Amino acid sequence: MLNFSKNKYKSDSLLTIKLHQDVKDPNSQTINVNENEQVVNLQETKETKETKETIVNKRSHFRRKSIGLIIKSKIPKHFHPTFQKAIKATKEKKYQEATEYWSELLKKYPNSYSTRCERGNANFNQNEYEKALQDLNMAIKQKPTKIKGYYIRLKIYKALKRYDNALSDINFILAINSKDKDAEYVRIQILIRLKRYDDALKSLTLGLQSNPNDVKLLSDRGNVYRALQKYDNALIDLNHALKLYPKNVLALLSRSKVYRVQQLLFRARYDIDEALQLDPQNPKLLRNRGKINFLSKFHLNASEDLDKSLKIEEHSSGYRYRGKALLIMKKYPEAIADFNKALEMKPQNEKFICFDRGETFFKLGDFEKALLDLDKALNFTKDPTIISQIHQLRGSAHEELGHHQDAKLALANIINLQPNNLKVIHQHANLCESLSLYNDSLSDWNRLYNLLNHDSNLDCDKKSIKAVLLNRGRILSKLCRFDEALSDFNQGLKLFPQNVGLLCYRAEIYQQLGRYNEALNDLNDNIDQPKNTCQFYVTRAGIYKSLEKYPEAYQDLKMVLESKFDLTSEISYNSYTLGLCYRGSIYRIYKKYDKALADLNLVIQRDPNNALALCERSVVYKEQGQFDDAWNDIEKMLLYC
Repeated sequence: MLNFSKNKYKSDSLLTIKLHQDVKDPNSQTINVNENEQVVNLQETKETKETKETIVNKRSHFRRKSIGLIIKSKIPKHFHPTFQKAIKATKEKKYQEATEYWSELLKKYPNSYSTRCERGNANFNQNEYEKALQDLNMAIKQKPTKIKGYYIRLKIYKALKRYDNALSDINFILAINSKDKDAEYVRIQILIRLKRYDDALKSLTLGLQSNPNDVKLLSDRGNVYRALQKYDNALIDLNHALKLYPKNVLALLSRSKVYRVQQLLFRARYDIDEALQLDPQNPKLLRNRGKINFLSKFHLNASEDLDKSLKIEEHSSGYRYRGKALLIMKKYPEAIADFNKALEMKPQNEKFICFDRGETFFKLGDFEKALLDLDKALNFTKDPTIISQIHQLRGSAHEELGHHQDAKLALANIINLQPNNLKVIHQHANLCESLSLYNDSLSDWNRLYNLLNHDSNLDCDKKSIKAVLLNRGRILSKLCRFDEALSDFNQGLKLFPQNVGLLCYRAEIYQQLGRYNEALNDLNDNIDQPKNTCQFYVTRAGIYKSLEKYPEAYQDLKMVLESKFDLTSEISYNSYTLGLCYRGSIYRIYKKYDKALADLNLVIQRDPNNALALCERSVVYKEQGQFDDAWNDIEKMLLYC
């Protein structure tokens, strides 16, 4: 057993101290062996009884033991090679690499508060928020009065939009150091995020009392005033901020938003353009210019700006506004894709998107999906104008799906909200007519007539009154109230003496009353009009047929059925269908049954419930001895009449 003297221990201590000094010295990463040997030589002179070999062994053992102990546990963390590597990786923003170094360091220094904070920060920068929170929570629990951990953790909370938690952390920081101006500013930003505008306003006003020309505080207070809809106050602050520093992008953006709300779109566009000259790739600026272009009805420009912004940064409102622009540009599938993306990113914005997406589905002819969105949209708004628009689309969608009662109810809801909505009353009247609810339809036309004639707030013209008189006259005719119908047609013809529609409908009334000569005179007096239509010739053919002037009737029908009339309007299409029925009837009279059936079958193929065609075809079948077929047509006719 080796026996060291007191002086030997003293020599050991000197070596240990020296080794410590060498390790601590950042310019000396290796131990100076020559100096260590001088210390060891001191003890060699006092150990004369030991052999030279033993001394050499002791010396080697001592050196190995001392170096091992120091490297194992005595190097301060900041001089550890791994620490330097972690710092370097962090500065170079190589956060994954930095995380690995910090983790390695934590194995050697498991209780290091700053190392745990740094690893949390590295994870934060990799969007590994939960891992980052674990480190920060542990660090803060370890040293609850140190600020660094709270600063990093509130950054994580802000990224996670957990603003209440972030506010708690910043409040704690300010409790430790109430004079921390940066912390106070962060607190204001969090209050704005939480929409606690009154609290933010108090803090901003307090800050401006001590520094009235702080551009950042002025800009923020102007933005808060804007959120509170105090636009005059907002402009005062923002104008002041821009006077102090004209290149303030935030102030330019905020003032542009105020102008946009005030519908001063030219000024709003000017501010955004100025800001974009300073920061051309700022996605928020591009997004807001896109919104201004949309409101200015420059939909292509809006789409282009929003395209650029979304390539730089995906944002829910960017997709929403681009979808709105695409809807107006009739790019419906692309619009649906944008609305879906906007909802995916921010589901709580469903209230802003359902109406637009519902309208887009309607335009695409997907009425079921349109109704799903429009029904939701009704729950999200109390604006009578928007509710009215929703009901109008719902009514049209239900009508397209054959849900006539639902369509009628939707339109009735609009009329209750907007009793003077001429367009919807008109639509309701037509729907009632299609449902054979002629009295309800007549009530609507009476209402329209009274509104146009007695409401000074409505911009009424002769054409509008003519349209009401014509349609009310048609409904009166269907109700067999011929004298009242004639009165409406006569009144309309005083406004427009050569209107083909009014002339044709009046001629039909004369025909119903057996006043054939008056009917023919009406039509023949206007035969040379360049605007004579399919309806004109079919109406005259019907009168000739009633007078048994079949050749004349046939010539008029030939004019219609063998010429290229525009059949895109409902009136022309219905007249063409009626013309086929009349010609089929004339073929039957001439006993040309095959030709008669060809015309009548074509009508029934288009409209299986056409009573006139079914009646004429049943007569053809009867005359051919096909009594079962004749009876089937009569039963169908009776069912639908």
